[in-house]
Amino acid sequence: MSKDNPRIAVLGFAIECNRFAPVTTAADFQQDVDIRGNQIVSEARSGASITMPDLPGFFTEMDRTGQWTPVPLRVSLAQPGGPVEEGFFRSFLSEIEAGLKAAVPLDAVFISAHGAALAEGTDDPDGDLFESRAPSRRSRHSRRRRVRPARQRLAQDDRQSVRVRGLPRESRTPTSTSAASKPPGTCANAWPARAPPSPWSRCRWCRRRSRC
Repeated sequence: MSKDNPRIAVLGFAIECNRFAPVTTAADFQQDVDIRGNQIVSEARSGASITMPDLPGFFTEMDRTGQWTPVPLRVSLAQPGGPVEEGFFRSFLSEIEAGLKAAVPLDAVFISAHGAALAEGTDDPDGDLFESRAPSRRSRHSRRRRVRPARQRLAQDDRQSVRVRGLPRESRTPTSTSAASKPPGTCANAWPARAPPSPWSRCRWCRRRSRC
């Protein structure tokens, strides 16, 4: 962050939702707070702001620390109600994403959020908003998709490995006899008869600590 004159984008979205209440529409936000641009700065620095209290508090501290440049985008607040109308929330996200791209370079982004919102089509609109502030980074869902195959490979390698204690080295490999040739009820990966498993051995197929 630039210490001389940091550029900080400012935006907000706040509503406390009950899933079973009537849907909150764009008109509900307009009746409460739906402001853009310099009006956000004016409200944040006024003595009786109509925004969430964290916004004027942030402006007060930033003004106290020195010179900085706020980049106001949009602040939308509504009274507690039902899930936010999907069309309104999608248009709000699109406007925020476009505003962030147009405002670069930025040193930081300040988001005034309540944290208890719901919206049609998503159960985590606050999370969607926070993800939109950094479009270059992968979302938590994509990170999970990237990690999951590696975990599956590790689990597969662990199933294929055989950890045996107290057995001769030549007896640590399960038999290669197929499951079709085994008697009914016998594990396909049973240990050779010449070397019974120790109490600490695991079947490589069912992962139990005893012979199947």
